[in-house]
Formats: sequence, C-alpha cells, structure tokens
Amino acid sequence: MDDLVRMVSEGGTSYEDDKLYKNLMAEMRRLREEADEADEEHKRIRDELEEERNKSPEKTKEEIEEELGEKIDDDVWRDMRRELRMLGLLNRSNSRLKELEDNDMKTFREYNRRLAAYRIAEEAVEKYISGQRGRQASEFRNKYNAYQNLSQDTYKGFQLKTDNPYFAKLLKDGKATIVEMSPKEYLERITHQVFTKSTLQTTVRGTLAKNVAKYANMMRHGTKFYMPSMTLNERERGQEGRH
Repeated sequence: MDDLVRMVSEGGTSYEDDKLYKNLMAEMRRLREEADEADEEHKRIRDELEEERNKSPEKTKEEIEEELGEKIDDDVWRDMRRELRMLGLLNRSNSRLKELEDNDMKTFREYNRRLAAYRIAEEAVEKYISGQRGRQASEFRNKYNAYQNLSQDTYKGFQLKTDNPYFAKLLKDGKATIVEMSPKEYLERITHQVFTKSTLQTTVRGTLAKNVAKYANMMRHGTKFYMPSMTLNERERGQEGRH
C-alpha cells in the first residue's frame, strides 16, 4: 500500500520519466503555444480588417456592373450585394484595406501552418503512448494468468464482503468470485481488462492522491474497507476501488 501511495503522489512511473517522452511533450506544448499566438494575431488582424471595412464606403451597383462588364437585375443585385458584403468584396479598396486583407491571409496561413505542426507533434505523443500501452499490455499478459485464490480468512484493510447489493447477489448466486491480489495487480488489471485503452499511468492519474493517502492511513489504524471490485463480462466492464 505504501508503494501505491508513493506511485500516486509522484503522478505515475515508467515512461513519464523517459527522456524521449519528456522531449515529445515539451515540443508539443511549445508548438501549441505558437499556434495559439498565431491564432491571436490572426484574430487581431481580422478585427482591424472588419473595422476598416465598416469605415470604407461600399461599391454601388453601377460600379459592380462596370467591373463585371454586364448589367445586373435588381432582384439578382439584392442577393449579390449580400454575398459580396459577407465575403468582404463590396467595399471600395484603399491602401490600408488592401494591406489588412493581405495580412489577414498571411496570418491565417501562418496559424494553419503552426497548427499542422502541433498536430504532427500531438500524433507523435499519441503514438509513443500507444506503443507504451501495447508494451504494458504484453507484459501484463505474461505476468498474470489465473487469479490467486484466497490464502487466509481475514485481511488487513479489507472485509471479505461487499456493500453493493448487485455484487452481493452475484456472489450469492455463484456468478462472482473473491480472489487475492496486490494493489498494483488490481491497478494493472483494471488498466488492461476494464479500461483496455489506458496505461497504468493514466489509471493512476485518475485517482486523488489525498484520498489514497487518507485511506492507507485509515487502514494502518485498523479501519477495514469493503472489497474493491471488477466487472469483466462482455456487456459491461467497470471497477470500484481504484483509490
């Protein structure tokens, strides 16, 4: 139990201390910050552009007809004017407006470039974690085979009964079994048999360190808890007792 408390308080073990993982995470965070900065710059330029457009006079129907080289029916013009306004193409151009339009496109492209770089880094982190998940799952399959039967009639920290009516009925009907395992085995089993797409680190991070320490201290002083549980049938998978 003390090892479990230490594992939770440290926030996980193994790959999270790996230099490659730390470098991948640092690069991903850096690229995310750069993408956010580029997004803010693009929004700033876009706001200035909208402000300049609102100050710039709109082209008349006659000016648009001259640009197109053809007459526009009044019914068509109503819809066309609305669409041109939405696209920002109805305003008379000036040097400031043209500059802002160019910068709007540049900052938009820069944001997307940085966002794409972040996505690549994010994918690299996900692939790394996926590889670690596969390695842990393989080690798990090789480590644990059959469950270990109870070796004693009483256990420090736990009662051999449950306060859950559902599990109590399963035990009574012979559809559930009480077995013996270490805290770490329990965490590894729920990682790979309940959550299935998790790692031991993410399972541990799902706990509150203060609660784990509190319960461990209560056990040291004689408090007995109801048994942790795992549900492993095909229709339902769950756990109660990670803390």
